Amino acid sequence: MHFPAAISIPIGRSPSQGLLLLSATLLNAAVLAGLGVTGELSFSWFALNGLSGLLLLLAWRTWWCTPQGVLRWSGVAWQWSLWPGEEPCGVRCTIDLPWFLVLRLDCGRGPAHFGFIRAFGLGTARLASLRRALVADARGKSGLNLTVGT
Repeated sequence: MHFPAAISIPIGRSPSQGLLLLSATLLNAAVLAGLGVTGELSFSWFALNGLSGLLLLLAWRTWWCTPQGVLRWSGVAWQWSLWPGEEPCGVRCTIDLPWFLVLRLDCGRGPAHFGFIRAFGLGTARLASLRRALVADARGKSGLNLTVGT
């Protein structure tokens, strides 16, 4: 059985997601300040802004705690740089769109989901290589004879 070439995909915090969170946080602070200056700060507005602030805090924490490492396809098995030892990881595609891909990694402390966007850091060629490796891995595990397009 022929497997696609080995690939390495860096995984970590998304700068664009961090920028989006910063923008939303600044907007939340501006709305709160604007309502305070105009005297329109009622309890309901304050509670709504406080709730959105809490959700933003949770989003910041999730973004900051995103594991950073390298996912490698050796040609036979998947390896995750944060997973100690030589045990292979389980990698499965959960969402596959032409410009976006979500992978589920089953190794370490439990499953983790990571999104890959073609426009941000993962070019068309690398995304195609990642898809070929996913199909080859699925074909090898299930014994299916799938054809892989580019």
